[in-house]
Amino acid sequence: MGDFQEKGGVMGENLLWVIGVLIIGVALVGVLLYFFKPKPPLKAPKVEVSLEELKRILKDRSKTFEEIERATGLFLEHFGRLSPSKEARLEVLYLVVIHPKVSSKLVLSFEKELKAKNPEDSKEIEAVLKGALDSRK
Repeated sequence: MGDFQEKGGVMGENLLWVIGVLIIGVALVGVLLYFFKPKPPLKAPKVEVSLEELKRILKDRSKTFEEIERATGLFLEHFGRLSPSKEARLEVLYLVVIHPKVSSKLVLSFEKELKAKNPEDSKEIEAVLKGALDSRK
């Protein structure tokens, strides 16, 4: 029987040692996670958009294609908040089309989006598009 108690004692010490190592390991991982936790992603700054500012950008012939593309994207993205009148919508379309650095792809996608948002204005949109394209010649 003495042999059995000695083996149980050694086994018990090994079990305590393993449990101790596990506790220390978990604590170490917890401390590392606490100090090296991932930082939350930065939120994009909220962009204040006004119809006047967008028109100012579109009128500036020195603006790059990327700036014109961004302005048209902001116009469409904030369309509901901007609530542009029919005249304002058509003016923005005209300004986009006559800008020297705009691409035909951007013009067509902008026209398509305007028509989708204002199907009742389709004829006027087409007329402004035609007039603006003719003025570019």
